[in-house]
Amino acid sequence: MAEDGALREAFGLDGNEIIVAQQAARAFLATAKDRAARNILQSAAPMTADAIRNELNGQCFNMLSNAGQYLLVGFHQHSRGAIESLDGLLTNVFYDPVAFRDLPAWCLLFAARQASATVQLDHCQSPSSESHLSGMLLAALGQACEQWRAVIAKPLARTGSTLSLQRIDLSILGGEQATGGDFGLVLDFDGRGAQPGHQAHARIVPLVFQAKRYGRPTADVSQRHPVRGYQHHSLGLNGCASAYIFYENGTKKVQRPLPPLVKDIRAVATPSRTNPLQESVDLATYLLKALYDFKAAPAASSPEEALRMLYAQADPGQLAYLAVISGDAKAHSHYEAILASLAPIFRGDLDDRAIEGESHDGR
Repeated sequence: MAEDGALREAFGLDGNEIIVAQQAARAFLATAKDRAARNILQSAAPMTADAIRNELNGQCFNMLSNAGQYLLVGFHQHSRGAIESLDGLLTNVFYDPVAFRDLPAWCLLFAARQASATVQLDHCQSPSSESHLSGMLLAALGQACEQWRAVIAKPLARTGSTLSLQRIDLSILGGEQATGGDFGLVLDFDGRGAQPGHQAHARIVPLVFQAKRYGRPTADVSQRHPVRGYQHHSLGLNGCASAYIFYENGTKKVQRPLPPLVKDIRAVATPSRTNPLQESVDLATYLLKALYDFKAAPAASSPEEALRMLYAQADPGQLAYLAVISGDAKAHSHYEAILASLAPIFRGDLDDRAIEGESHDGR
């Protein structure tokens, strides 16, 4: 009991809770689905797999606790071969919640990996639509957040934190909702799940994803709106971090599809075609980078500012889905109330942009 007390004081989890969480992570990494997902990525796109590993190893270093940083540095100095691959990094460092400064971030890593593998192997093989794939991704991510939160429910409860994905009711904005696969996601982490002795890492990060299906080797990003112009251009004007999310899916069955890959708009030079395997990472890595790499994604000072950043360039009905991943179980109610108050402003901005577009077309 004394040992458990010392562990709780140091890491926020007792000995049994640490073991249970480690076992859950390693069991997941050993499942046929996750192994298949990683094997497809490694065999079909080894450079992309290496890029993901390098991002987790480097740019996401700030997400690690003191113990996690010490562990990673130790591997670099004495057993570098154990973490030279993505598999090695996951199974030797990131499987352990003690390695993370914030427990919800550990949950998010595995929840996003689980959701990505589900969409990759259960939904991308058969021809589908971008809307269906994005909807399945958010549904799978929500379910996975519930599962991984349950693994460390007691440690989270002791800090007053949790982790859940909550969908925002976009009918609040009025009008017809989008039928495409584009979606917004707000990461709203209040820092309450931080390990003892670590400063709370509170951060609100709004993200816009433009969904594209593709068949290797390239994806078409040349779509153009009659008023807003190229989607690529309007995506780049967003006040929040914006990216394409690429699903390998088409008109015929894909036997071994790659996982959904995320490519920052800044890495797509022109509105024509782009290689989804270059300068891309998986969803889990993109989300963690957004949270812990300040250069990767601008943060909002409040939920209201996050919504303003999301809709700065988007029509009220342009996003098919909007969700918040938060440590607050009632976050969706708060965001929906703010969205309702901002709806007239967003609709007014749309009217102004439409008038400007008509004027421009008329010249």
